[in-house]
Amino acid sequence: MKIIAVTGGIGSGKSTVSAEFAALGAEVISADAVSHEIMLPGKNAYEAVVKLFGREILDSNDEIDRVRLADIVFSDAEKLNSLNSVTHRLIYEEIQRRIDSSEASTVCLEIPLLFSAKCPISIDASIAVTADKEIRLARVIVRDGCTAEQALVRMAKQLPDEYLAAHADFVIENNGDIEALKIKTAEIWQSLGLK
Repeated sequence: MKIIAVTGGIGSGKSTVSAEFAALGAEVISADAVSHEIMLPGKNAYEAVVKLFGREILDSNDEIDRVRLADIVFSDAEKLNSLNSVTHRLIYEEIQRRIDSSEASTVCLEIPLLFSAKCPISIDASIAVTADKEIRLARVIVRDGCTAEQALVRMAKQLPDEYLAAHADFVIENNGDIEALKIKTAEIWQSLGLK
């Protein structure tokens, strides 16, 4: 089994790249999706996160309102660190469990914080997806229905594209159309000899 990791800032297109790897045959495991799942009522991180931030982060169904939680943590570095200290270990444990039970020959991990939070999982190659700030900003506003200010606050908390590009094994610049992205993704797949 080969394990590749896709990372990138918000709005860079890492989910689109991961979807392309899935189309080529990889099993994709999204750290964001795992994070969402472990914070559902009755799951590993739910009680700890509610204890940290109080019941005001819950919606009418007693589920964690991720937009409300994001507004809190992205405006306060200490609170973001507190959230990460509770969730990161649990996220990586669940990702490792899914890798261990996978029968795929290639697993693609989509991990936004690959280089900013120490990843304990052994990977064979890392891919950074980058895009111009204005393009990322426009994508986030459309996708999340947030204001430019909210998107910029989140972007400011992430590692810059230059850092990601310097530390990744491969870089996909995603300023063009979907066809260009597909070609770049397929080239990496082939160069790594993935199946």
